[in-house]
Amino acid sequence: VVEQRDSEVGVLVEHRVFKECAKEGFFDAREEAYTAMVMESGFTVWGKPTLEKDPGGGFSYSVLLKESGLMIHTWPERNYSLDLVLHYCNPTRDNSDKAEKLLNLLEKHFKPAQIESAMIKSAI
Repeated sequence: VVEQRDSEVGVLVEHRVFKECAKEGFFDAREEAYTAMVMESGFTVWGKPTLEKDPGGGFSYSVLLKESGLMIHTWPERNYSLDLVLHYCNPTRDNSDKAEKLLNLLEKHFKPAQIESAMIKSAI
């Protein structure tokens, strides 16, 4: 972890691995639902979000945010696990509250039995 100085723009990466999620979170994969969670958290969507479904039941979702971006990749064949990366910056305000809200919404949606997490914090 590299701490930022007050005069620098902070960049944060929140990485989560959700293990043993509820199956319905995978099978009802909808771009609109994830985008609504992003917007409800207060982040600003830039461009068109994408959701690609795999014939095996998994999917990948990505969205570019004004504050950076979100990617979700799923593996139903690995006990309904997923990997998500939320990359965001704090150029004019601390966006940690938005990140926490979004991560909580995603956790509530997928209902993982276990969560692994890591944060990378740096300055530009």
